Amino acid sequence: MMKKSIFYSLSVLLAFALVFTSCNKEDAYDFNNYTPVIVGGVSGPTSGFASGLAPLTYSVVYRGGSTYSWTVSGIGATITQGALPSIALITFDQSDVDVNATITVVETTQGGKTSEAVTYAVALKKFKAMAISEFLGTWTGTENGNPITITAVAGPNSSSITLMPTDGLPALMAPLFTGWGERFQPGFAPEGAITIDLDLNTGGASIEHYWGQTLPGPYDYWISGTGLWSGVDRSMNIDYVLHWAPGYATNYNASTLIVTKND
Repeated sequence: MMKKSIFYSLSVLLAFALVFTSCNKEDAYDFNNYTPVIVGGVSGPTSGFASGLAPLTYSVVYRGGSTYSWTVSGIGATITQGALPSIALITFDQSDVDVNATITVVETTQGGKTSEAVTYAVALKKFKAMAISEFLGTWTGTENGNPITITAVAGPNSSSITLMPTDGLPALMAPLFTGWGERFQPGFAPEGAITIDLDLNTGGASIEHYWGQTLPGPYDYWISGTGLWSGVDRSMNIDYVLHWAPGYATNYNASTLIVTKND
């Protein structure tokens, strides 16, 4: 019994010693004295637009007490701090040509020690802003390689344009509906009109909505697509498909519009 009691007492003392040592190690961690290393480097998009409009978010692993210095080379940029000191919101300046930018970040500890600089490459596409009013009017180019002229009017919201039908024929895919002998009929909005939603900060363009009902039939159709616009050469390039179900899964007649603004 005596041996068991002594063994038990020693085990308890050893456990307390381990806990005490562990606590001391935690308490001994000093934000002022550790040597900073930016673990894992920079996180964030490797491509974007040189728009001067919308920021991109970049970050490194955050350590308490540290500050982080962010710089950009290759193009001008505006840098603001995010929710943590290790997060940077970077708005790259507008550029009419494609640019390769380099982001550099350095960590400085509470004690004044600095890490080696870490760099991160970002490929930026040229970008020139266009007001929504500049999208209104006549565009000419090709649809699936064939000549086309379209006229854009103001859309249902402040960043959209609409292509109106003519005598029931839509502005896009008109040859398809002519071949079928179908026309979009009144009373089933948008009656063959096509709305293009534009991202004025990034150059994005998208279509996704019910298209209307045609006769003879009657047949209901939907349309969807994505693309880009460029303010540098005032052009727009959109890929789109026809659907005959609301889930946008019945892709048919894949088409491409490539047009340039005339006025």
